Amino acid sequence: MVRVGQLHSDRDIVGERGLFAALLETVAGAAEEIALVTPMGVAVDARGRVVVADPGLPGVVIFDTAAGTTRLLRETDQGNLDTPVGVAIDDTGAIYVTDSVLAAVACFDAAGAFKRWLGVGLLQRPTGIAFDPATKRLLVVDTLTHTLVALDREGKPLATFGERGVAAGQFNYPLYIAVDGTSQSWVVDSLNGRVQRLDPQGRPRGSIGRVGDSAGSFARAKGIAVDDDGNLYVSDAVFDNVQVFDPRGRLLLVFGQPGSGDGDLLLPAGIAVDSQDHVFVADSSNHRVQIFQLVEGTAP
Repeated sequence: MVRVGQLHSDRDIVGERGLFAALLETVAGAAEEIALVTPMGVAVDARGRVVVADPGLPGVVIFDTAAGTTRLLRETDQGNLDTPVGVAIDDTGAIYVTDSVLAAVACFDAAGAFKRWLGVGLLQRPTGIAFDPATKRLLVVDTLTHTLVALDREGKPLATFGERGVAAGQFNYPLYIAVDGTSQSWVVDSLNGRVQRLDPQGRPRGSIGRVGDSAGSFARAKGIAVDDDGNLYVSDAVFDNVQVFDPRGRLLLVFGQPGSGDGDLLLPAGIAVDSQDHVFVADSSNHRVQIFQLVEGTAP
């Protein structure tokens, strides 16, 4: 795994508009910089957008790598976002943001306009969120109730899975979630020290990891992503690293270490993987999203 870059502010995005923006700054004065403070959730799409939920701003930053632009979303019909921690993008380009304090999911359309709130009165502390393109469902982790809630894109409740406990299908303060190409949900069951796999009906189908202090175990698992081959990327906020597992739970690779240098991590949170095997890690206490690349000859 090789580090190939990072996203911290709009100055990390360069596109065709770069020369125009520079000229505009010369004439009108420098625009206010958009910079990450405490990035948590991260999602990517085929349009080249890297979308980051940042409770430190608070807001959602869209790094459009194709257009070379950066945008901050925070305004809703009820004022600004309060504590955005998770983000997902659906197949239309709409952006869904979990706000853990406002206890709801904010929906913005592909152009960044606020559309609606979802889960009001249903969710207590939403954190992780994922969109399943096959079933067209939003899957929201509600950490405080130790459940996984399925919604349609209009916010209609479809199902609720789980309860607090240690048995299969139960959770202990779950956090982030990823959905693979077969509509299996992989939920970071943080205080149980594992990642649980649920089928589309919410039935437990196994888990990976255990509580421990060695490779293959978790101290405080947090973010998760799944690539096109079904490999899982799990961040750990105590180890300050990312562990990569195959779908059967075999450890393939570990990368990252505590620190602030290139490739180092401090309290890593959300993760996303694009179709070119770029891995985006929300390096929250280093105020950036680091970008890694799988290279030939390395696992997985």
